Amino acid sequence: MKTLNRWCVFALGLAQLWIAKTVGKAVVEHYAIPIPGPVIGMLLVFGVLLWLGRTPHVLSQAASPLLAHMNLLFIPAAVGLMGLGALLRDHGAGILASMLISTLLGLWACVRVYTFLKHRDQQVD
Repeated sequence: MKTLNRWCVFALGLAQLWIAKTVGKAVVEHYAIPIPGPVIGMLLVFGVLLWLGRTPHVLSQAASPLLAHMNLLFIPAAVGLMGLGALLRDHGAGILASMLISTLLGLWACVRVYTFLKHRDQQVD
């Protein structure tokens, strides 16, 4: 019975993630936004989590196995890149430069936010 309960909770969490993806896809199609629908869906999930201030048990139970096997989700993307050899040959330097710059800017922003929050917390104490 416990196993059945766990599977039901997992299925309900996956259904919530699927609904968020579907809503995101519908928003993209309706408003012609040049962002993938699943990204919009995950932003909606993120907004709901911020609004709730916690992660619901159902969503946590569904996300844990997905996060544990996240590396398998990158295999289709890597295979897709193999089919774009000519594109990578022509624009590889620009793609690599933009990835490097965006990574460095992201790290810089994270460090800035971390130090700001650390100093703010020290001032409160």
